[in-house]
Amino acid sequence: MLTVVNARQACPNQRFLALAVAPPHLHDRPEARAAYERRLLEAGADAVMPSTPALLQQLSAPSRPAP
Repeated sequence: MLTVVNARQACPNQRFLALAVAPPHLHDRPEARAAYERRLLEAGADAVMPSTPALLQQLSAPSRPAP
């Protein structure tokens, strides 16, 4: 997250998205995972995805048409 936060400061006219995924060893530990995901958001993540496959699916989804 720090890389994206620093990039935003260095290039304020450019849009950077910080997308995060909790590490796999926390996926079967709901309380620890929730705490980790909260820390990611506090550190600057724009969104926390449930898994890498979910992130890839979201990124490959067709774009919505402009209004």
